[in-house]
This record gives sequence, structure tokens and C-alpha cells, in this order.
Amino acid sequence: MTEQQAMQIARDEYARLIADGMGIFRIADAWDIEREYTGSVKALSLDIVWIDTPEPLKQRGFLSEPYLLAEMAKQVRAISSEKEEGSKQKATDDVWGEPRRRQLRVVRKAT
Repeated sequence: MTEQQAMQIARDEYARLIADGMGIFRIADAWDIEREYTGSVKALSLDIVWIDTPEPLKQRGFLSEPYLLAEMAKQVRAISSEKEEGSKQKATDDVWGEPRRRQLRVVRKAT
């Protein structure tokens, strides 16, 4: 799978999730994508604005749409490469004539 194909799949999925009412942070959580950080935790602990921010709003990091789409495309490509490796393994098994599973033959006794 090319990078453009993976990016198109990511864009389509992003558009579908936005249409379903999910926000960018919820999409990132669903896809297990980490947020970007501009500074260290120590620097944030010294920031006066950060200290005065209410606890529910203290979510470190930020997300942008291009970053989220790029990370989604990476995951799509990883899944695609895993599937391709699995199909290559199956093709190799077929070349050597060894099926992945062998069927158990049952001999029935005539009565």
C-alpha cells in the first residue's frame, strides 16, 4: 500500500468519525494516538496559567488535523503490511505444498 492510499483511507475514516459527532481528541483516543507536546512536564508545572487551569481542563499536549491524519495513515500502513506478510507466508506454504491446516480424516465403520 502506498502512502497516498493510506492517507486517503485515513482521511475517509476521519471524515466519517467527524460526521458521527466525534471530536479530534476522541478520535485520537479511539485510534490510540498520543498527543504532541511543546514542552516538558516540569516546564508546565512552573507555568502560572497552567497552575490556575481547572483540573478537568489540564490535558497535556495538543493535536492538529495533519498530525492526526499522518498518525492514522501510519497505522493503516502497518496493518496493511501485516496483512501482506501474512499473505506472503500463505503463498510460501502453498508453493511447498504444505497446507496450513491438515484435515482430520475419519473412517466410519460400516454396521
